[in-house]
Amino acid sequence: MGLTLGAAVAALALIGATGPADWNARPKDGKADLMRPLGSMVGSDQEEQALQHFQDQQMSDQNVKQQQDSQVALDKATAQDEAADKALNGTWDLISPDVRAQILPNQRAWITDTATDCDKKGTAASRDDTVRKTVRLKCDTVATQARTDWLKQYVSVAH
Repeated sequence: MGLTLGAAVAALALIGATGPADWNARPKDGKADLMRPLGSMVGSDQEEQALQHFQDQQMSDQNVKQQQDSQVALDKATAQDEAADKALNGTWDLISPDVRAQILPNQRAWITDTATDCDKKGTAASRDDTVRKTVRLKCDTVATQARTDWLKQYVSVAH
């Protein structure tokens, strides 16, 4: 992708080079910072519209990039949470049925408390739905990993 004429002139000005002889450093009105050829038919309203369009496009490009980054983070958090759940369930399955029956009420309370806590953290994190989901999943992953470690004390040696 090549430089536009305006971008080329701006680049010249940044490095201290002068543009072609028929270019002004500032338009006659002295208000605009953009360089343009002498006698240009572009009025200040058109310049402002063009500049606004450029800025809007830049913001749009940034928003798309942020949304893509947010989606990547959500996908990663989802995968990590699924792996943590799988590890927790695997550990739960290694606990004898008698012990599972004894700790089941505690396990159910932990599930409820964790869901409530992580929902609050996600809600407080952002208005953006993707960010909220990501924060919630990360919270759940950390809690699930800690719970898996805690459950390991109940794994019988026979398994």
